[in-house]
Amino acid sequence: MTESQHDLTLTYDPNKTWTHFLLYTEPERGIIGASLNATVVIERSSPYVQEWEQRLQRCAPNPLHTTMVDNDKIPALWHACVDEDVASPAAIAGSGCTCYRSFTDPATGMPVVSEHYRTCSGPGLAGIVPWKTDDGQIDRWTHRTYAPLGLREGESCASLIIDRRSGLFWLRSDRGTLYPLPELNGRGHSLEGASGRGALADYIQQLADSDGHDTFIAVPRRRTPTAPGIEAFLGSQEARRTQELTLADLKNLAA
Repeated sequence: MTESQHDLTLTYDPNKTWTHFLLYTEPERGIIGASLNATVVIERSSPYVQEWEQRLQRCAPNPLHTTMVDNDKIPALWHACVDEDVASPAAIAGSGCTCYRSFTDPATGMPVVSEHYRTCSGPGLAGIVPWKTDDGQIDRWTHRTYAPLGLREGESCASLIIDRRSGLFWLRSDRGTLYPLPELNGRGHSLEGASGRGALADYIQQLADSDGHDTFIAVPRRRTPTAPGIEAFLGSQEARRTQELTLADLKNLAA
Protein backbone atom coordinates (compact mmCIF):
# COMPACT_ATOMS: atom_id res chain seq x y z
CA MET A 1 0.00 0.00 0.00
CA THR A 2 1.39 3.42 -0.95
CA GLU A 3 0.91 6.59 1.03
CA SER A 4 -0.16 9.81 -0.67
CA GLN A 5 0.01 13.42 0.53
CA HIS A 6 -3.38 15.00 1.24
CA ASP A 7 -4.33 18.65 1.18
CA LEU A 8 -4.19 20.47 4.50
CA THR A 9 -7.61 21.42 5.79
CA LEU A 10 -7.86 24.33 8.20
CA THR A 11 -10.80 24.41 10.60
CA TYR A 12 -11.41 27.89 11.98
CA ASP A 13 -14.10 28.81 14.47
CA PRO A 14 -13.94 32.42 15.77
CA ASN A 15 -16.02 31.37 18.79
CA LYS A 16 -13.26 29.09 20.02
CA THR A 17 -9.86 30.04 21.37
CA TRP A 18 -7.83 27.61 19.30
CA THR A 19 -7.24 26.57 15.74
CA HIS A 20 -7.12 22.89 14.87
CA PHE A 21 -4.78 22.00 12.05
CA LEU A 22 -2.75 19.17 10.55
CA LEU A 23 0.99 19.74 10.07
CA TYR A 24 2.92 18.35 7.12
CA THR A 25 6.69 18.91 6.91
CA GLU A 26 9.24 18.23 4.21
CA PRO A 27 12.00 16.00 5.65
CA GLU A 28 14.81 17.94 3.97
CA ARG A 29 13.66 21.13 5.67
CA GLY A 30 13.90 19.66 9.14
CA ILE A 31 11.38 19.49 11.93
CA ILE A 32 9.32 22.57 12.68
CA GLY A 33 8.04 22.66 16.24
CA ALA A 34 6.25 25.80 17.36
CA SER A 35 6.32 24.61 20.96
CA LEU A 36 10.14 24.47 20.92
CA ASN A 37 11.17 27.29 18.58
CA ALA A 38 11.32 30.81 19.96
CA THR A 39 9.35 33.48 18.12
CA VAL A 40 11.43 36.13 16.34
CA VAL A 41 9.89 39.60 15.85
CA ILE A 42 11.66 41.85 13.33
CA GLU A 43 10.55 45.47 13.61
CA ARG A 44 13.66 47.40 12.54
CA SER A 45 15.64 47.06 9.35
CA SER A 46 19.39 46.53 8.96
CA PRO A 47 21.67 45.17 6.22
CA TYR A 48 21.28 41.70 7.78
CA VAL A 49 17.49 41.97 7.92
CA GLN A 50 17.48 43.08 4.28
CA GLU A 51 19.64 40.09 3.31
CA TRP A 52 17.16 37.81 5.06
CA GLU A 53 14.13 39.54 3.52
CA GLN A 54 15.48 39.16 -0.02
CA ARG A 55 15.39 35.37 0.13
CA LEU A 56 11.83 35.03 1.48
CA GLN A 57 9.36 33.34 -0.85
CA ARG A 58 5.79 34.64 -1.01
CA CYS A 59 3.20 31.92 -0.47
CA ALA A 60 -0.44 31.36 0.40
CA PRO A 61 -1.14 31.17 4.15
CA ASN A 62 -0.96 27.69 5.62
CA PRO A 63 -1.72 26.34 9.11
CA LEU A 64 1.73 27.30 10.41
CA HIS A 65 1.13 30.93 9.51
CA THR A 66 -2.00 30.95 11.66
CA THR A 67 0.17 30.31 14.73
CA MET A 68 1.83 33.71 14.22
CA VAL A 69 -1.28 35.91 14.60
CA ASP A 70 -4.01 36.32 17.20
CA ASN A 71 -6.95 33.98 16.83
CA ASP A 72 -9.35 36.72 15.69
CA LYS A 73 -6.85 37.89 13.05
CA ILE A 74 -6.56 34.55 11.25
CA PRO A 75 -9.10 35.44 8.50
CA ALA A 76 -7.06 38.59 7.72
CA LEU A 77 -4.18 36.40 6.50
CA TRP A 78 -6.17 35.98 3.29
CA HIS A 79 -6.92 39.70 2.80
CA ALA A 80 -4.98 41.48 0.08
CA CYS A 81 -2.83 44.54 0.71
CA VAL A 82 -4.38 47.86 -0.31
CA ASP A 83 -1.54 48.17 -2.84
CA GLU A 84 -2.91 45.04 -4.55
CA ASP A 85 -6.64 45.64 -4.06
CA VAL A 86 -8.08 49.00 -2.98
CA ALA A 87 -11.33 47.21 -2.07
CA SER A 88 -9.57 44.79 0.30
CA PRO A 89 -11.06 44.40 3.80
CA ALA A 90 -7.58 45.41 5.03
CA ALA A 91 -7.80 48.83 3.32
CA ILE A 92 -8.42 51.91 5.48
CA ALA A 93 -9.57 55.28 4.13
CA GLY A 94 -8.33 54.67 0.61
CA SER A 95 -4.59 54.20 1.18
CA GLY A 96 -4.22 52.98 4.78
CA CYS A 97 -3.74 49.27 5.39
CA THR A 98 -3.69 46.59 8.11
CA CYS A 99 -2.92 43.51 6.00
CA TYR A 100 -0.67 40.49 6.37
CA ARG A 101 1.61 38.78 3.87
CA SER A 102 2.72 35.16 4.16
CA PHE A 103 6.17 33.90 3.25
CA THR A 104 8.42 30.90 3.72
CA ASP A 105 12.09 31.16 4.60
CA PRO A 106 13.63 28.63 2.17
CA ALA A 107 16.78 28.26 4.31
CA THR A 108 14.87 27.03 7.36
CA GLY A 109 11.42 26.06 6.07
CA MET A 110 9.93 28.37 8.70
CA PRO A 111 6.72 30.37 8.13
CA VAL A 112 7.02 34.16 8.06
CA VAL A 113 4.07 36.51 8.57
CA SER A 114 4.61 40.18 7.74
CA GLU A 115 2.13 42.63 9.24
CA HIS A 116 1.56 45.88 7.35
CA TYR A 117 0.45 49.02 9.16
CA ARG A 118 -0.09 52.14 7.09
CA THR A 119 -2.13 55.13 8.13
CA CYS A 120 -2.79 58.54 6.65
CA SER A 121 -2.31 60.46 9.89
CA GLY A 122 -1.15 64.08 9.63
CA PRO A 123 2.45 65.30 9.57
CA GLY A 124 4.43 66.20 12.63
CA LEU A 125 6.29 63.02 13.61
CA ALA A 126 8.40 62.48 10.49
CA GLY A 127 12.01 62.00 11.58
CA ILE A 128 10.98 61.17 15.13
CA VAL A 129 9.28 57.85 14.47
CA PRO A 130 11.67 55.87 12.20
CA TRP A 131 8.96 54.30 10.05
CA LYS A 132 7.25 57.63 9.27
CA THR A 133 7.47 58.80 5.68
CA ASP A 134 8.42 62.36 4.77
CA ASP A 135 4.77 63.39 4.61
CA GLY A 136 4.08 62.07 8.11
CA GLN A 137 2.35 58.86 7.04
CA ILE A 138 3.15 55.73 9.05
CA ASP A 139 4.12 52.85 6.73
CA ARG A 140 5.58 49.93 8.67
CA TRP A 141 6.11 46.19 8.12
CA THR A 142 6.72 43.88 11.09
CA HIS A 143 7.92 40.31 10.44
CA ARG A 144 7.26 37.33 12.69
CA THR A 145 8.84 33.93 12.29
CA TYR A 146 10.29 31.08 14.34
CA ALA A 147 13.97 30.77 15.17
CA PRO A 148 15.55 27.54 13.95
CA LEU A 149 16.76 25.03 16.53
CA GLY A 150 20.03 24.63 14.65
CA LEU A 151 21.62 24.93 11.23
CA ARG A 152 20.90 22.53 8.40
CA GLU A 153 22.61 19.17 8.57
CA GLY A 154 26.10 19.45 7.11
CA GLU A 155 26.45 23.16 7.87
CA SER A 156 28.52 24.63 10.70
CA CYS A 157 28.88 28.08 12.24
CA ALA A 158 31.31 30.45 10.53
CA SER A 159 30.35 33.57 12.50
CA LEU A 160 27.93 34.97 15.07
CA ILE A 161 26.50 38.41 14.31
CA ILE A 162 25.46 41.06 16.81
CA ASP A 163 23.05 43.27 14.86
CA ARG A 164 22.38 46.32 17.00
CA ARG A 165 20.23 48.11 14.40
CA SER A 166 17.60 45.39 14.48
CA GLY A 167 18.32 44.20 18.02
CA LEU A 168 18.80 40.63 16.74
CA PHE A 169 21.51 37.99 16.66
CA TRP A 170 22.33 35.92 13.57
CA LEU A 171 24.52 32.97 12.59
CA ARG A 172 26.28 32.73 9.25
CA SER A 173 27.05 29.19 8.19
CA ASP A 174 30.19 27.94 6.51
CA ARG A 175 28.17 28.01 3.25
CA GLY A 176 27.43 31.72 3.66
CA THR A 177 23.76 31.30 4.61
CA LEU A 178 22.40 33.78 7.17
CA TYR A 179 20.18 32.31 9.91
CA PRO A 180 18.34 33.87 12.82
CA LEU A 181 20.26 32.71 15.88
CA PRO A 182 18.93 29.32 17.01
CA GLU A 183 16.86 29.92 20.11
CA LEU A 184 14.71 27.80 22.37
CA ASN A 185 11.30 29.06 23.44
CA GLY A 186 11.54 30.51 26.94
CA ARG A 187 15.33 30.83 26.84
CA GLY A 188 16.02 33.96 24.84
CA HIS A 189 19.40 35.47 24.00
CA SER A 190 20.11 39.04 25.04
CA LEU A 191 22.86 41.40 26.14
CA GLU A 192 20.54 42.80 28.79
CA GLY A 193 19.85 40.87 31.99
CA ALA A 194 21.63 37.90 33.50
CA SER A 195 19.29 35.30 32.00
CA GLY A 196 19.64 36.47 28.40
CA ARG A 197 23.40 36.96 28.66
CA GLY A 198 23.74 33.57 30.33
CA ALA A 199 21.87 31.81 27.52
CA LEU A 200 23.98 33.57 24.89
CA ALA A 201 27.22 32.82 26.78
CA ASP A 202 26.29 29.12 27.01
CA TYR A 203 25.61 29.00 23.29
CA ILE A 204 28.89 30.71 22.39
CA GLN A 205 30.72 28.21 24.62
CA GLN A 206 28.92 25.37 22.82
CA LEU A 207 29.99 26.69 19.42
CA ALA A 208 33.58 27.17 20.56
CA ASP A 209 33.81 23.70 22.14
CA SER A 210 32.47 22.00 19.00
CA ASP A 211 34.52 24.04 16.51
CA GLY A 212 31.22 25.44 15.19
CA HIS A 213 29.65 22.07 14.38
CA ASP A 214 27.22 21.75 17.30
CA THR A 215 24.59 24.39 16.54
CA PHE A 216 21.54 22.51 17.83
CA ILE A 217 20.03 24.14 20.89
CA ALA A 218 16.96 22.11 21.86
CA VAL A 219 18.52 19.18 23.71
CA PRO A 220 19.81 19.89 27.25
CA ARG A 221 23.33 18.58 27.71
CA ARG A 222 26.19 18.71 30.15
CA ARG A 223 28.61 21.43 29.03
CA THR A 224 31.91 22.79 30.21
CA PRO A 225 31.60 25.89 32.43
CA THR A 226 31.27 29.14 30.50
CA ALA A 227 34.65 30.82 30.05
CA PRO A 228 35.15 34.11 31.95
CA GLY A 229 36.23 35.77 28.70
CA ILE A 230 32.81 35.18 27.14
CA GLU A 231 30.95 36.59 30.12
CA ALA A 232 33.29 39.59 30.32
CA PHE A 233 32.80 40.37 26.63
CA LEU A 234 29.00 40.12 26.74
CA GLY A 235 28.92 42.47 29.72
CA SER A 236 31.19 45.05 28.08
CA GLN A 237 30.44 48.08 25.92
CA GLU A 238 32.39 46.41 23.11
CA ALA A 239 29.55 43.89 22.67
CA ARG A 240 27.05 46.72 22.18
CA ARG A 241 27.95 47.50 18.59
CA THR A 242 27.17 45.75 15.33
CA GLN A 243 29.85 43.19 14.55
CA GLU A 244 30.43 39.78 13.00
CA LEU A 245 32.39 37.52 15.34
CA THR A 246 34.17 34.77 13.43
CA LEU A 247 34.48 31.27 14.82
CA ALA A 248 38.10 32.10 15.64
CA ASP A 249 36.89 35.14 17.61
CA LEU A 250 34.46 32.96 19.57
CA LYS A 251 37.16 30.41 20.34
CA ASN A 252 39.44 33.19 21.57
CA LEU A 253 36.73 34.39 23.94
CA ALA A 254 36.34 30.85 25.23
CA ALA A 255 40.07 30.24 25.67
